[in-house]
Amino acid sequence: MFQVLIGSGHLLEDLKYKYTIDQVNLFYEKQIKKELDGYKMDAVVLGNALVYASPAYDRRDVGKKRDSWNKFLDSLTWDKMEEKSETKQMKVEKVVNTLGGLSGFIKVKAGDK
Repeated sequence: MFQVLIGSGHLLEDLKYKYTIDQVNLFYEKQIKKELDGYKMDAVVLGNALVYASPAYDRRDVGKKRDSWNKFLDSLTWDKMEEKSETKQMKVEKVVNTLGGLSGFIKVKAGDK
């Protein structure tokens, strides 16, 4: 446990004297989860690379594989992720504005009690 935490940047003196055992356990769990996420991402990349490198039998399959590989690589790029989130936000604002524009045509009535 201490070896993992020291390897991730914690000082031995801090682990022994500064942190409680609960804090040490939390730091250790966080580091293990981080490593597992890294392994998972490696597996995803390897799986996508294997699919991309598998044989294709016509031009259309080659194009589909190339497009899916490029889409996968874009999903790992921070700039592309930010562009997607901005695009989604614009779409939500557009829907809200459209519904706001329709409010004059739609009558909302309170239910009878």
